[in-house]
Amino acid sequence: MSAIIKNTSIPGPHDIQRKVLSNGITLLVRSNFNSSSVVVSGMLGAGSHFDPREKLGLAHFTSMSLMRGTKNADF
Repeated sequence: MSAIIKNTSIPGPHDIQRKVLSNGITLLVRSNFNSSSVVVSGMLGAGSHFDPREKLGLAHFTSMSLMRGTKNADF
């Protein structure tokens, strides 16, 4: 016995929009007006893998600095 699934219940190319922001970030957007919630998920090309050769360790330094906070603002 197979289940019948409405085409509108499964995300696919027919209802997903691709938008590129002016800063180069690509968004994949799908509206679902049957749900009262909003879900946001993302991935950025970041981390030590993307450190330029002349700045190895930059990602680690940045993440550690952000975790420490400042004199006036704790993390």
